Amino acid sequence: MWLLWLFPLVIADPTNIQLSISSSGHIEVRWDMHHYSYSFLVYGRLSSFTDISQLAQRGRYVKSWPKLANSGIKHKAEVKDLQPEELYVYQVGSEDEGWSPIYSFVGPIKSEEHYPTFAILSNLSEGSQSSKILSQLVARSFIERLDGIFIYGAMTSQPLYDVTRTNIPTMLMPKSIKESYYSIQYSHVYLIILNTYAITPDQFSWLKRELNSAQSYAWTIIFGEHPLSEINTSKTNFTELFLDAKVNLYVASGEFYERSNILYRVSDHQIDYTAELLEIQMGPSCTKEKRALDSNDTEIYASLHPGYGILHLRYSFLRWQEYSSNSHRLMDDAYEHRVGLVPRKGNEKKTVIIVLVTSFVMFSAAFIQSYYMRRRNKKKQNGLIDLDKDVVD
Repeated sequence: MWLLWLFPLVIADPTNIQLSISSSGHIEVRWDMHHYSYSFLVYGRLSSFTDISQLAQRGRYVKSWPKLANSGIKHKAEVKDLQPEELYVYQVGSEDEGWSPIYSFVGPIKSEEHYPTFAILSNLSEGSQSSKILSQLVARSFIERLDGIFIYGAMTSQPLYDVTRTNIPTMLMPKSIKESYYSIQYSHVYLIILNTYAITPDQFSWLKRELNSAQSYAWTIIFGEHPLSEINTSKTNFTELFLDAKVNLYVASGEFYERSNILYRVSDHQIDYTAELLEIQMGPSCTKEKRALDSNDTEIYASLHPGYGILHLRYSFLRWQEYSSNSHRLMDDAYEHRVGLVPRKGNEKKTVIIVLVTSFVMFSAAFIQSYYMRRRNKKKQNGLIDLDKDVVD
């Protein structure tokens, strides 16, 4: 009797829980349930609780309505108004279907001075090598803030992967024709995730609108499963499209690691260096081949050297670092500088306008003051008596 009562609770617990960044730059939690009914996300700032067990009584509840999909019953809830750098705890589920374990995340930084850092992984396997990579990223997130992780080909049965995606915002790349493309606007960066398995006319029209919207952001980063050479056609040259839109970086999965810089050619004899596109082909982050690497073996353009990338975005430059999955040592390091340091957004733009207006007002005030002082001095000079002509005896 007791076993029959407990069994539905076990299979009804929330599954596939994933922390991610929503299109508007807020924290979003996604999860699956086994029954078509509403459930909740409950969260709270850890420092506001004397004990973590108070989450159920004192936490904030966000109700989520189910959405039926081919892969199950989906739920999602967006979390706003978070305090930056504060540690939050959360849980999903319901009283009828059971609750997930308690997870945590750090509130995103929303200041105009913050530029994000992301990790990029490709083709993870179920073996021990991927566990080492994920454990390295989890450890790294405590040392250097990771705003999110982008993954090509996510796993489904890796315990450490479950730990990673429930505590660090994780964004997945489309893995088939049916999966959706999307975009994220996050802290000066416009992120566009394409489904390159089939770029339909609807997706192409959407892409052009997104590229136009991205012009007001400092950086434009695009992700796709396939390299540019594979998606370019006689009708549509995506390389030229991205160069015209001043896209800064295109990241593809690829069969092996490769980095290339593409310059916008205006004519046969002139190159416009203000439009430079960096293309990264990730290659696999894991490989089944075992090979002892020599200490002076520095060749990086080979699938025998699986790795993962760390993307640092700053005000004036981006930095791409490729790390070895075997040794976690740096294999490749590349910089791209933002030419002209435009566009500006938000308070940055307001600050520049305020400085320009203030400078203009100060210059105008100084000019007017100088003009009136010259006129007053001239009047004084005209009013003085010439002693040589009007001598009093």
